Amino acid sequence: MSVVFGDTNSPLPAIVPLPGEIIADELDARGWTQADLADIMGRPLQAINEIIRGAKQITPSTAMQLSQAFGNSAEQWIRLEMLYRLWLARSQTNSDIAIRSSLYSIAPIREMVKRGWVPDNCDLQQTIASLCAFYNVTSLDNISLIKARYRQSRETRAGLQIQHTWLQRTCNLASKQNIQPFTRQTFKVACDQLEHLMTDPMDINQIPTVLAKTGIRFVIVPNLPGAYIDGAVTYLNGLKSHPIVALTLRFDRIDNFWFTLWHELAHIALGHSGTIIDELDSTGENKQEKDADLLAAKFNIPEEPYTRFRKSSNGRYTRKAVETFATEIHRHPGIVVGQLHRDGMAYSNMRNYLLKVRDHLKPFIDTEFAETHK
Repeated sequence: MSVVFGDTNSPLPAIVPLPGEIIADELDARGWTQADLADIMGRPLQAINEIIRGAKQITPSTAMQLSQAFGNSAEQWIRLEMLYRLWLARSQTNSDIAIRSSLYSIAPIREMVKRGWVPDNCDLQQTIASLCAFYNVTSLDNISLIKARYRQSRETRAGLQIQHTWLQRTCNLASKQNIQPFTRQTFKVACDQLEHLMTDPMDINQIPTVLAKTGIRFVIVPNLPGAYIDGAVTYLNGLKSHPIVALTLRFDRIDNFWFTLWHELAHIALGHSGTIIDELDSTGENKQEKDADLLAAKFNIPEEPYTRFRKSSNGRYTRKAVETFATEIHRHPGIVVGQLHRDGMAYSNMRNYLLKVRDHLKPFIDTEFAETHK
C-alpha cells in the first residue's frame, strides 16, 4: 500500500486522500475490478462502488473485510477513513465557530444576554462590538483582568473571568451616578447616619442616598453563576476620590447585608487601595482582610456592650435577652443573631430573626436583571 500511517496526533495535511482512491490503487496493482472485489468480500457491487466514491463510509466491519482482502490491518483502513472525514469536516466548517468559542472563553455571554447587559445578536461582528462597548475597549484583544485582591476559597481562571465581568458591570453602572467626589470629612457623618438605619429593615433603602452624600457610589449587581462574590470595593477610573461599594446580596439576610456593607466600608475607612473582591464566608488570611473584619464587627455592633452581653449570657442566649440587647444598642435582632452565629452560636438558633432585605432594595438592584426576575 502506498499510504504511510503516522502518529495519530500529527496535524492533518492540506489534502487527505479519499480512502476509495487507495482501494482503486490496490485494485489496479492486482489487476482486479470492482466486481472482483465485490465477489471476494461478498458485498454487492453497488456497495463497493459507493465506498470507492466516498458515498459510503468504511465501517469497522468493512475495514476488517478490506484488511483480509488486501493483507493489511483493519486499523489502517479505519484511520484512513477517520482522517478523510475529519479533513472534510474541517474544510466545510464555518470559521465563526472558533471565533465564538474564543468569545465565550472571554465572557459569560449567555448570562450577559439574559441580564440585558449585551444584546442577543446572531451577527458575530455585532456581538464583538457589543462586548467591546461593555468592557470599554476598542478591541477584545485589549481585555485584561482588572488587578484585584481576592478573598475567596475557590480560584480558577474561568472564575476570575466571571468576576471581572461582574466588576465591569458594577463600574459601568457606577459611572452613570453623578455625585460629588469622596471626602473623609463627611465619611464619619455618613457612618453615624447608617447606624441609625440598622433598627428597621424598612430604612435600608436610605443607604444609597447617605453614601452618595459622602461621595461613595453604591451598586447592587446580583452574583453571576460561578463568581462567589459577596461584595467589593473599587475606584472609578482608579481615582480614590470616586470609591465604589458593590454588593451582590448572595445571601439575602439582614445580618449578612450589614456585615458585608460594613466590611467594604471598612476597606475605605482603613485607606486600603486598589480593587478588593470579597467572598466573606472564606477566611481572610491577609492583614487587610483581618483588619476589615474587625472594624466591620465594631461598626456592626458596639464592641463593649456586646462583650458585656456575651459575658452576662454565659453562652446561653434567650430570645428575650437578644431582643432587649438589640433595642439597647439600636440594632435589629437579626444583626445580633448573625454576629452570635459568627462567634460560635449554633446556626440553627433564632434564624427567624434573619429577615430578607432584597425587597427593600429593589430600586437599587441592577435594573435589567430585576425586571426579568420579578
